[in-house]
Formats: sequence, C-alpha cells, structure tokens
Amino acid sequence: VKPDNRFNIGYLLKNEFGDDLIISFSTDQPENVWLSQKQSSISTIRTFIDTSVLNEGKYSVYLLASIHCEKMIYTEEDNIRLDFEIIGNRGKSPYWFNKRKSVLAPFIKWENIY
Repeated sequence: VKPDNRFNIGYLLKNEFGDDLIISFSTDQPENVWLSQKQSSISTIRTFIDTSVLNEGKYSVYLLASIHCEKMIYTEEDNIRLDFEIIGNRGKSPYWFNKRKSVLAPFIKWENIY
C-alpha cells in the first residue's frame, strides 16, 4: 500500500456537556511539517493539549482520521476516546477557589499600563 499524503489524524475534545471545544488535525499545520508516512511501517505520533485553559470538569478526547476531502476513517461516532477529569483549583490566585461558570478557565495575565 502506497502512503497517501491526504491521510490525516486528529482529535475532538468535548466537555461533559457535549460541547465541542477543540478539533485539531495533523494537517492543520504547514505541509512541510506534516507527519511523515512510510510504506509498511508502524509509527508512534503524539500531540499535546494545553489543559491549563480548561475549567474543572470531565472531558473526552475522540480519535478522528480521514483521507482529506474523500472519506472519514474514524469519527466521534466510532467512540474511540480517552476520558479525563480536571479537579481542583485551576487558578494562581488565592481568591479563585471554585469552578468558573464558563466553558474555559484560562489563566489570563492582567497588568497595569502607565
């Protein structure tokens, strides 16, 4: 089987309420840094999700894969997923004790401008 450069893998991050938070594919970046594909080989890939922007709660990461603009190989409906939970104070402030009433809860820098 010849490698197909249109193949891409990705993920969908959802919160516990079913809201789509992030959809990312390996082909979202410039073509010169796409994942390399070798014929008849198995490779390990990884990606990172910056969980510092997430609020307390439960999350699911669903595997996505497709041949670009031709067919989906794995979708959310295939239910290949990893579940995780964020517990505890997410802020850096002594005043931030509870879960925020928002989907995201990033640490945002504030500063005086004089």
